[in-house]
Amino acid sequence: MTTKQRQIIHLMNRAAFGPSPVGLEKMLQLSLPEVIDHLFDSSKEFSALQAAPIKKNSISLKHVKPLDRKKRLKQLRVTQQKLNLEWLDKMAFSPGQLREKMAFFWHDHFACFCRFPALIQKQINTIREHALGYFGDLVLEITKDPAMIIYLNNKENVKGKPNENFGRELLELFTLGVGHYSEQDIKEAARAFTGWRFHPQSGDFFIDKEKHDFGKKTFLGKTAYFSGEDIINIIFENPRSGEYIVEKLYYYLSGQKIDEQQRTDLSRLFYESNYHIGTLVRAILTEETFYDENKMSKRVKSPVELLVGIMRLTQLHFSNSVAAVNIQRKLGQELFVPPDVSGWVSGKAWLDLSTISERLNLTRQLLTKGILKNNIRKQISTESIELIIPKNEQETLTKVQLNSMLHLLGSIAPGQKATFLSDILYIVKHKNLSRWIKKLDERPLSSTLDVKKLMIALMSRPEYQLN
Repeated sequence: MTTKQRQIIHLMNRAAFGPSPVGLEKMLQLSLPEVIDHLFDSSKEFSALQAAPIKKNSISLKHVKPLDRKKRLKQLRVTQQKLNLEWLDKMAFSPGQLREKMAFFWHDHFACFCRFPALIQKQINTIREHALGYFGDLVLEITKDPAMIIYLNNKENVKGKPNENFGRELLELFTLGVGHYSEQDIKEAARAFTGWRFHPQSGDFFIDKEKHDFGKKTFLGKTAYFSGEDIINIIFENPRSGEYIVEKLYYYLSGQKIDEQQRTDLSRLFYESNYHIGTLVRAILTEETFYDENKMSKRVKSPVELLVGIMRLTQLHFSNSVAAVNIQRKLGQELFVPPDVSGWVSGKAWLDLSTISERLNLTRQLLTKGILKNNIRKQISTESIELIIPKNEQETLTKVQLNSMLHLLGSIAPGQKATFLSDILYIVKHKNLSRWIKKLDERPLSSTLDVKKLMIALMSRPEYQLN
């Protein structure tokens, strides 16, 4: 594989959920700028998730009779599992790979848990729609989001007795970062968001004027009768907002900490573009340092990235949502269920004694048996996130379609097919690994069964845990 082709695979690993056999042969013939343009062009269209529509009693339990509460909670959990699989399929098979990869970043950045899947869907669709748009618009929409209002206790934020949770996380985790505001700024911001509410039947945002503090506030050195929108505008007048996101997004895409000059240059670009996310992402992806050979295959895949990558390469579909959610729980990362408001861990923290064997055996388990046994790694008993498994269903099936991979490998010369596939799966290879792959090249490869055996052998290696 040429240097340019390795760079394209690296780009697909970082700006998408990895390569897919569908169209890969053609993509490897493009120039790097053409592939970047393709990622952006393919992500222009937005289609909403639809598994959990807002309807009567879908976002509130207020009018549910006590005897019906347990049944209703079970229905909500089943719907959340379906929503989980719907987004997982979008990540794996949508042509808008860059949009979904960025939405996954923002899902972690704006970490939130809610027991109502209709509100989760509303939030995720907001994130997905604005994933490459203006950061200020995304922040404003998130501050008005019903799931976030519930999660950060803004329903209890009232005039005369402000709740600081919402204001604190807005400054600390969402925009400025620790050390760039005072405790008094948090208190004043909290006052500006008093009375921010949503209608319990529609989920539409409104401001309860009786509970909103219209008084004068001093925030980040400015004093006036600030509203919540004013607070957000003042935050984005501070270039530090750009630096905080630049640092975090650069690490997400490159897997490396940003240096001082890069932070200065990219932060200036982000600020001058009025915080346009797509502009920042394109700048990162076109930097020469992004394709440094020393940065390739150094970033540990998160569980969701690992799972979606397997789905893309093998064209794997889950027959129901239980299997998909079960895998995520076993590996320690379930969509819509972050550990806390700071989001998930990253990097080597994903690898420990309790998960590494699960990760290494995942491809074999999915491709050979097509099942996932329900031995959940960490049983979570919290009522709102209990996994619903049909009583008579101890195993759940998956469907794998390897014809596209067989077709792709058919264009590769005999004796080089395993080497070509390994180049797609892991860019950096040591000498012993290369010798082992050469032996795999000697195997016949004329059927989907042959392809399955080869993929299991290659994707069960520790090297596949990195991108």
